[in-house]
Amino acid sequence: MFYDDVADFYDDMTGYSEELELTRTALEGFIKKYPAAHIFDSACGTGIYAIAAAKLGITAAGADISENMIAKARINSARENVPVKWVAGDIRILNEAEMGKFDMILCMGNSLPHFLSTGDLRDVFRVWKTLLNPGGVLVVEFLNYTKILERKERVIYIDRKSEREFIRFYDFIDGKSLIFNILEVEWRDGKADHRLFSMELHPYQYEEVVRIAEDTGFVTDGIFTDLSFTQFDSRKSGIVLIVFKRK
Repeated sequence: MFYDDVADFYDDMTGYSEELELTRTALEGFIKKYPAAHIFDSACGTGIYAIAAAKLGITAAGADISENMIAKARINSARENVPVKWVAGDIRILNEAEMGKFDMILCMGNSLPHFLSTGDLRDVFRVWKTLLNPGGVLVVEFLNYTKILERKERVIYIDRKSEREFIRFYDFIDGKSLIFNILEVEWRDGKADHRLFSMELHPYQYEEVVRIAEDTGFVTDGIFTDLSFTQFDSRKSGIVLIVFKRK
């Protein structure tokens, strides 16, 4: 599995250590508008949002299909000495008996495009609805594929940590799918070793996500580009963040 393979360097690539406090601060501001005592970090990766929530005194849980990512999340929460319930599993089949109920569900960091069909995405929204308390908040964040597809922007990020470089980029297949790649380059004695990891994504555009969410029992409360409520511009913004409320 793609994320099992990249879990060993994922936090280095994404700057986890530097981002944790920024994430905690952003989430702290966000919950002033959308209060929540119980938060679920859905498709949590190595757990940065669940851990940030726990550091704020919120009861937090996180789930991811990658067992290696969840193993890293457990290490990360133990390092911060905060309690988080971690579950390794497919979020399409999670249930209330296993997870409980939440005031807020987060799906951050471009997790949404990993669901390759609209049927899968509808199933996920239905699960989220069952896990949310009435009036609960769902926050989904993903890259702005309206802009990416229009401009054919192949390179997403280039990061370097000491002698390791990480290049994230796309191969465009058609208007309905693309290949997400991570090229890891490690330099030793002037020579480069590399590993390439690739997987298919579905480039959902925000209008489609809104339609599916509203069809499955949510109302749209706002479309932004970050947790600080920066206004979203479909032609310019790199990220779209949508806030839904459960009916």
